[in-house]
Amino acid sequence: MDTLPLSGAVGEHKPNHSHDVRKVQAHLNRHSHATHVTVKEDGLFTASTLMAIHAFQRRVLGMALPDGVVGIFGLTNQWLAASSISRLLSAFPVPPGPAKSSLLSNADYQAAATTLKCEVAAIKAVASVETGGYGAFDSEGRPTILYERHIFSVLTHHVYDKTHPDISGPHAKGEYSTPSYPKLKRAYRLDPNAALESTSWGAFQIMGENYKLAGFTSVQAFVSSMRVSVQNQLAAFVNFIRSSPVLTQAIQKKNWIDFALHYNGPAYAKNHYDTKLSNAYLQASKP
Repeated sequence: MDTLPLSGAVGEHKPNHSHDVRKVQAHLNRHSHATHVTVKEDGLFTASTLMAIHAFQRRVLGMALPDGVVGIFGLTNQWLAASSISRLLSAFPVPPGPAKSSLLSNADYQAAATTLKCEVAAIKAVASVETGGYGAFDSEGRPTILYERHIFSVLTHHVYDKTHPDISGPHAKGEYSTPSYPKLKRAYRLDPNAALESTSWGAFQIMGENYKLAGFTSVQAFVSSMRVSVQNQLAAFVNFIRSSPVLTQAIQKKNWIDFALHYNGPAYAKNHYDTKLSNAYLQASKP
């Protein structure tokens, strides 16, 4: 993205050269449809200009703690320089769509089980536990997701932990208590690839960062496929399991502790993930 050509930063305790301030004020007004704030273009850095920058950072960049600074480089400058914020925001790759079926047929399950050389009930158990009964798609036709702030923090080298603490931080926080799509959209504005890779997708909740193991050349291609059908989500799951001899053997032998550790991570015991899988398998095995 391009940036506004500034000779110095604009903001509290910054150089605030009048020609730079006037340039920032003009671009803040250009995007007032997104912020609902206008400012006098007089080249003077006043409280109203600071308020307008805060509004822009909060409403467009999603900053929980706006710093009120337009630097020579950086996100605030880049987004101010953009000719159309609406166009950039509409580029989010998962818009609402028509309702999609979350159901897999017996033939779908059987084909996957044959490929993995495991029981159908074992695959059904994973799907049941991963989505917790929500299915592969939400009420707006989008893949069921879980956005994970601590993964985004790692992938972006912690640069947004202070300015966006609700969507970037060193620990898991609020993943299950707040909706994921609003957080994913805000993270996507900051770093599209990291945002998509920090999210688990679909019936089997495969992390976007595992797109290569799921059989895709990019995370965008992975997400596009997850949007199409639950059958695509199942195919990605099969590829992901086949990429790991440990997971393949675990699902074949129904070793739910090993499966939980390598599929869900070291925190599996805290969440009783192995026990949930075992119980779901027993339920799926009933005639």
